[in-house]
Amino acid sequence: MGKTDKHRRASSVSSSLPPISQDGSFHGAPPVPERSTYRLSNGRAMGLPGFEFENHNPPQYGTYSEAYSSVTEKHSERSVASANGSNSTSASKKYGWRKLVLYGVIIALVILGIGLGVGLGLGNRHKSSSTSQNESIGSASSSSSSPPSSESGSAQDAPPANLASTTTFPAGSYTFNTYLSPPVTDCTSNPSTWLCYPYSTYGESASSSSAAFDWVISKVPNTPNNYSISSTKNPIDLTFTNLPLTLKSAGTAEEHYFLQTPMEKTTKPTTQLGSDSVAATCHFTDTTFQAYLYTKKPKTYPKSDENGAYTAWPHAVKVEQVSGGGAGTPSCIGPSGSSLGDFSVEDNGLLCDCLYLNTGT
Repeated sequence: MGKTDKHRRASSVSSSLPPISQDGSFHGAPPVPERSTYRLSNGRAMGLPGFEFENHNPPQYGTYSEAYSSVTEKHSERSVASANGSNSTSASKKYGWRKLVLYGVIIALVILGIGLGVGLGLGNRHKSSSTSQNESIGSASSSSSSPPSSESGSAQDAPPANLASTTTFPAGSYTFNTYLSPPVTDCTSNPSTWLCYPYSTYGESASSSSAAFDWVISKVPNTPNNYSISSTKNPIDLTFTNLPLTLKSAGTAEEHYFLQTPMEKTTKPTTQLGSDSVAATCHFTDTTFQAYLYTKKPKTYPKSDENGAYTAWPHAVKVEQVSGGGAGTPSCIGPSGSSLGDFSVEDNGLLCDCLYLNTGT
């Protein structure tokens, strides 16, 4: 049996082989074997990595170069398509960056415009603020130039600002340049008790007799033609504030503003009073200070240019200190306060006078 089986197997093998001709060619194609489950479905089966076939059927029999060429062509087509896609993607990305840059420029311009607008607005506001502040300062300066008031009644050391150049006449700050006329001493029995600054008359010395008064004239609020006058530091040591000015002889050549106020005049005689050679002080308690400020009458003094703290008063002026006689006038005392004697006169109508003028020279 063993021999028989070997013989059958040999016969079976021999009958399955195709006959070969003497020139080496086959007489028929071998049958196609069934597809193996372990067979690869891509180009790795042919030793070509990275290439895939479009179907699961193996390529037709032929030469290796034909199969490779076919696969290579397909791969080239896919590579071109892929390249085209990459170029399209690159162009899209480039266009996207351009859009972003354009948007960035637009946003920057908008921010810059807003910044400029805010800056200009703040500048205008600052300018308006600066203008309002300057106007407030100007108003304060105008207010500060108004006549100062003195509650204590003491003399003012610093004169106020000159108002004559910025207000309507007669309002303003003026210097009244005058000279001393010969004093009248009829109110006292001892003429040496009545003294007038600067203690030298124009007839004695034109230069030594000058006396200047610096006064400020202000318009009374809410009245058409009413004015007041205030003094500054002056040679006769008389202080007054906001005295009313009264217009007299209006419309005539003697038109003038008149002021008047009571005062106490104090003198220090330079001669001996009584039996004791002591310093004396005399008081004239019933003294009146008055002034006439002419608005049309021309002045004749001084002859040369006038000097003063303020604008010179352009017209004539008359300033007086007047005291009437009577019992107890004057009252002269020594350093201890004791009386140095009676130097009064009985007639109340007799006057003492210090007269200052800027006319008649």
